[in-house]
Amino acid sequence: MARLQFEILGATADMTLLVGKGLPLPSFANFDYLSANPGTNDEYILVLPGSSPVVASAGEWFLTALNLSGQAADYAIKATQWAETGQPITVGPPSRQAGSFCFDWNSLPGAQYVVQAKVTLADTNWVDHSGTITATNTVTGYCVPLPSPYHFFRVIEGVAVDASSPAQFRIGRITVGPGGVTIRWQAPPIFQFEVQYSDGLPPVWNTAPGGPITSTDGTFTFVDPAPLPGTRFYRIVLLP
Repeated sequence: MARLQFEILGATADMTLLVGKGLPLPSFANFDYLSANPGTNDEYILVLPGSSPVVASAGEWFLTALNLSGQAADYAIKATQWAETGQPITVGPPSRQAGSFCFDWNSLPGAQYVVQAKVTLADTNWVDHSGTITATNTVTGYCVPLPSPYHFFRVIEGVAVDASSPAQFRIGRITVGPGGVTIRWQAPPIFQFEVQYSDGLPPVWNTAPGGPITSTDGTFTFVDPAPLPGTRFYRIVLLP
């Protein structure tokens, strides 16, 4: 076994994929790998012989699909293994075909690829130019219609991410006690949040003190110690 690929596909709500080798079952408090793309984007984890913290190897691997939206969801979950890594990816010589700039690369059938682009090499980030490309052969091609504002391209393994699909988080529990109002919610521990409040409707949102709010186990907690003579509304905001 040289390569493992784990995916959540076609989710209708915001899902997070957790993967672990061996027991206990993966959770926010215990996992080897995590994929937490925002919104309804597909989730993707690739494990190779040199991956960290656990390399691709024979044994029992467990997957956990966590629904962060608080609503019912449909999705497919998938695990695939190969006897070869498919690495490195080698892009062949480009060509011009019918008004497009085209190139191809070596691929593994069933593996996922994304073509990314930059306008200039000095640009900070690569952007997804293609959608997710699922290889069906040992060579996969892609064409860029011309003219194009992009001048530099690369091929990576993974899934395309639509940044316009926002992450969906829901307050799980609110309790009121002598110490104030306590708000709790679940989210991947790689994220950080701030809490906002309004004392009326339509809301005028104010940032609550004490942020950013982080977690090591996926349970986020915020306490508002202010006295509440009337009604107060809250919302949680994912920070970049």
